Amino acid sequence: AFPVDATPADPHADARRHVVEAIALDAELHGGIVSPNRVRAHLAAMPEWEVPPSCVGSTYRALRLAGHLAYAGTEISDDVRGGNAGKIHRTYRWVGVA
Repeated sequence: AFPVDATPADPHADARRHVVEAIALDAELHGGIVSPNRVRAHLAAMPEWEVPPSCVGSTYRALRLAGHLAYAGTEISDDVRGGNAGKIHRTYRWVGVA
């Protein structure tokens, strides 16, 4: 089960699941630490997933509020497309899902 439940009427349910999959993959590959830069790269590598940018931030927020992600530090964003390149953003520790 994914930690971000979506209602059947949620038009972005698949996109949210893909964001969680990318976050979990990044954590698995990097000792539990999640970098939004790397997650964005994972999502970009799977264009067939069609994840709207608005789903990414809201999914991170839901995971943080549910206790599945914890603050780990900061890094410099490389998000040129989103206009956030050079800005500081948070990195997270994946707490996981039972």
